[in-house]
Amino acid sequence: MTAATGVYRAAARVLSRAFLDVAGVRSVYARRSVASGEAVLPWSDLDLAMVTDDLPGSELEGLRRRYRLARVAFPRLGECQIFTEGELAELAVMDPFRASLDRRCAWVALGERPAIPATPIPAHEAARRLVFWLEEFVPTALRQRNERNLRKFALEMANALGVLEG
Repeated sequence: MTAATGVYRAAARVLSRAFLDVAGVRSVYARRSVASGEAVLPWSDLDLAMVTDDLPGSELEGLRRRYRLARVAFPRLGECQIFTEGELAELAVMDPFRASLDRRCAWVALGERPAIPATPIPAHEAARRLVFWLEEFVPTALRQRNERNLRKFALEMANALGVLEG
């Protein structure tokens, strides 16, 4: 785990408790580089996900406003995905590769660990993820000589290849 990951995880915990600990929010968890322990200051952002009850639009709007305030407090706060438990189950079917990563790597900042179902990953899904990075991301990183992104993409591709090969 990088030293910066500890900073980002502490920020996730503080922001979750200060801004997102409201009725209807079951859990808040970090995703991507913060979850995997690979955050790098100042390049990484803090991507979160929330599991909520089935909230009406007005309460979701309230969460959006709270999230915007949290972003003022911590400008490296990135995207936030919001799911109900049922939507997490749907995600596991629609995108089993990403759901598998989130299930294995989610770092919980508030509440309980999300119940992301384990769904078999078809070979074509792993192959799609392997080639996905070559479409735009790798060529852009090569043009920009962005070694950090090239390293990240190589890890993503190696992970997809490992899944593909079993």
